[in-house]
Amino acid sequence: MRVYVETNFFLEIVLLQEQHQSCEEIVRSCENGSTSLLLPAACFSEGYFALVRKSRRRDSFAQEFEYQRAELTRSSRFKDHVDVLRAVQGLLIESIQRELQGFYVTLNKMLACAEIIPFSAETLRSAASLVRAVGLQLPDAIVLASVLAHLDASASEESCFLSRDRDFGDPYIVEELIKRNCKMLFSFEEAPIICAA
Repeated sequence: MRVYVETNFFLEIVLLQEQHQSCEEIVRSCENGSTSLLLPAACFSEGYFALVRKSRRRDSFAQEFEYQRAELTRSSRFKDHVDVLRAVQGLLIESIQRELQGFYVTLNKMLACAEIIPFSAETLRSAASLVRAVGLQLPDAIVLASVLAHLDASASEESCFLSRDRDFGDPYIVEELIKRNCKMLFSFEEAPIICAA
């Protein structure tokens, strides 16, 4: 079974979100050779910049929080809460560092076990067509164009495309995948069951 994934799969593991255990089970299935995991190269840059944007917002919030903490602790009414406020600020800063570290750990894990689908000028042309035809945003269109091109170039093996992004649920997209013997799944939790079958 070939399992195609997109940026949200990668970020699910990086951020240890609610379905990360299912994603990690799929990675283990890939490591032991029972599943082929395929990830478009564009997902890494898209994931990285999503984390950078999140880190910048959190850093900005942490700076504002520091200002508010300093203001609050000047009041005798809130002196007893200084440790709690410092702990919250520390958590904000630590979360930024841990998520960026998690990015590189997960990147190395994916590079070791997954097949990375490169993208070319032709992939970008196809992606531009998908933007116009289906209304996808360009990053999603690049991911989909990469998956479709790989499916077209490889033997007709049973496959699935995993995504929590409902933008990929457009009937045209689902039909294009089905034509290529590829199911569309919108939950990472469904995939380990299919991979085991």
